[in-house]
This record gives sequence, C-alpha cells and structure tokens, in this order.
Amino acid sequence: KLNWNSAGGGLNFTIVPGNANVRIDGVFAYSRYQIKMVEDNEQTLTRQSSVQGFNFNINFHQFYGNNRITYGLEGVGTETTIDYDTPYSTKIGNINNTSEIAAFARAKINKWGFVIEPGFRLHYYASIGEVSPEPRLSIKYNVRDWWRIKAAGGMYSQQLVAANSDRDVV
Repeated sequence: KLNWNSAGGGLNFTIVPGNANVRIDGVFAYSRYQIKMVEDNEQTLTRQSSVQGFNFNINFHQFYGNNRITYGLEGVGTETTIDYDTPYSTKIGNINNTSEIAAFARAKINKWGFVIEPGFRLHYYASIGEVSPEPRLSIKYNVRDWWRIKAAGGMYSQQLVAANSDRDVV
C-alpha cells in the first residue's frame, strides 16, 4: 500500500510607498509532503518519510533612472522525518531540523548597451553553524534588440536536500 498527502499555502505582497523611489515585495510560504508505504509480505513492514517547511523573503528595490539596487532578507526552515521498519524487527527513525537565513544586495547598472549586475549574498546555515559569503557578477551586452551576449559567475551554496536509493519510493 502506498499513500501520500501534501499541503501548502503562501502569501506574496508588493508595497509601493507614495513619494519614494522604492518598491517592497516579499513572500511567506509553508508546505508539507508525507509519504507512507506498507509492505505485506511474510511480515508487515512500514516505511514513511515527510518534509515540511516554511520560507520567507522581503526585498527592497530602489530605482535610479534605468539603474536599480535590490537588497533584502530570506529565511528557510525545514523538518525532515523518516520511520523505517527493517526485516529484522528493528525500527529506524530520524527527525532532522535545518534553518538558514541570508542577506543580499545586488545592483543593476545599464550603461552603453551593457547591463552589469554585481551582487553579494551572506548565507548563514544555523543548523550547522556555517557562514557562506557568496560574491556574484553578471555582465550582458545588448548587441541588437534580438541578440544579447551574457557572462555570469559567482559562488553558490545549498544544504544537502536528499540522499536515497533510486529503487525506494519512500
């Protein structure tokens, strides 16, 4: 028997103050996914796992003609669980919580057909006590209205999302 369920919800918003050159937007979201498999062979074995979490971000965009500076905060919290019956009458279980928060800033500069976007992100993985500084740069040249040349690079990081057998559905 295989059964799963999921749920989620979110809210996004945009605020444009009256006499300011700034736009504020953001997102708040929650999601949950759970899967359970029961095998009825010589003995009944149950495997189930779930992942649930929330995320938020808030962004500030300041405009200076065709140029823009964007900065903000992001946060993510995730809980993963697994419960596993083995054929040897033992149970394996694990609950893992992770959280992270990041602050970032980037500029978008339009000059002489070039679009230059330098940026920096400071990511803190609270669950493991690690800070990751992440500089980034993108340069685009608009050759024509229909043809652009772009180069981009930077340092990026993320926490491990999953490690499992591709033969196991749970």
